[in-house]
Amino acid sequence: MAQPRVEPEIAFRLGADLDRAITREEVPDVVDGVAAALEVLDSRWTGYRFRPADVLADNTSAAGFVIGAWQPADASSLDALGARVATFSVDDTVVATTSASAILGDPVPAVVHWPSTSRTVARR
Repeated sequence: MAQPRVEPEIAFRLGADLDRAITREEVPDVVDGVAAALEVLDSRWTGYRFRPADVLADNTSAAGFVIGAWQPADASSLDALGARVATFSVDDTVVATTSASAILGDPVPAVVHWPSTSRTVARR
């Protein structure tokens, strides 16, 4: 890898087809598991400085992913996701901390938004 980095993510495991628009209240009917995850990035662009077309040509800097243990997804656990915190440590020294609320203020709306976005992209 040229410039490896990791980003914290939340992985959603679908337990049903997500082939239509859904509401937030329907997310527990579609998502059957959540897990902490890491997106592994690597970019050929020095310092990760690129234009949108460059990063698309570089496969959005995607190099891999790691998914933790799946946890059940019910309405209360999904509602609590925004309060989750990820802490990165190197040799017992905290080097970065972030919150799941950095994902649109709450990660669950990303699941609601996904079907309409994926249909739009698929039509292009």
